[in-house]
Amino acid sequence: MPTTCPMCRTQLAAGSQFCHKCGVPLGDQPPRAFGGRGALVARWLVLVTLAVYVGGWLGCWADAEIGLGFGLLNLALCAVMILFGLLSRYPWAWYVGIAHCGLFALLFVLVVVNRWGPRDAQLPFIVIGLVYLACATPLTVRAWRSAPVKRHPMMCVKCGYLLYGLSEPRCPECGTPFDPKLLVPQTPSSQGPASGA
Repeated sequence: MPTTCPMCRTQLAAGSQFCHKCGVPLGDQPPRAFGGRGALVARWLVLVTLAVYVGGWLGCWADAEIGLGFGLLNLALCAVMILFGLLSRYPWAWYVGIAHCGLFALLFVLVVVNRWGPRDAQLPFIVIGLVYLACATPLTVRAWRSAPVKRHPMMCVKCGYLLYGLSEPRCPECGTPFDPKLLVPQTPSSQGPASGA
């Protein structure tokens, strides 16, 4: 039996069947807090996409086409980041990804409308890129700090209410639905009903 609750980290007495603080059931194989791999991937991509963007912005000083190549790479990474952000309910990953994609779209429209060649686009790319970098850096820091916290798999994703022992797949605290597979029936008492004579 664990001596520490796997969900709230409360110290437990030896032989505890339930955590006396949060009520999570314990056993030979106690539940573990899930790692949130999708959120972890999206969180690192928040930093990677900013680094790729900075590489593209610096590349524009040499040639605007280098910036375009980095921009296409960043678009692909942003698509992955937004996908993992959606799957893990990490909205700040969406915001950063949409912002990067929006900048790329803006620069693409400017090139098409103004019919810029590589040399014509170089200075606007550098100036617009610098302004965007000043805005994207604090957004990236906020996204990194706002990554979803690890939760026990039987906690409500919205309010954190413990879902163990419920009879219907809806959080009684906030009403958020959850996967019915998480409904775990209450275990009967180890002492069964007395057998009749």
